[in-house]
Amino acid sequence: MRTLDRTTHKVYPVKDFGAIQIGEHTFCHEENGKEDCGTFGFTTVWKKTDMHWQMHRVTSYGD
Repeated sequence: MRTLDRTTHKVYPVKDFGAIQIGEHTFCHEENGKEDCGTFGFTTVWKKTDMHWQMHRVTSYGD
């Protein structure tokens, strides 16, 4: 499961292209009967087309 930390979420417009979204999200999964979670930063570059928004580049990073 992925949960966005709304306190870290920011979106910046990019003129004539789209937007850059940054923040942190926490991923959790069950491993050996225990929930294992980690929090990681992410950056998403969005491209605006005539019809919709499209993810152009995505990175997720952390220790």
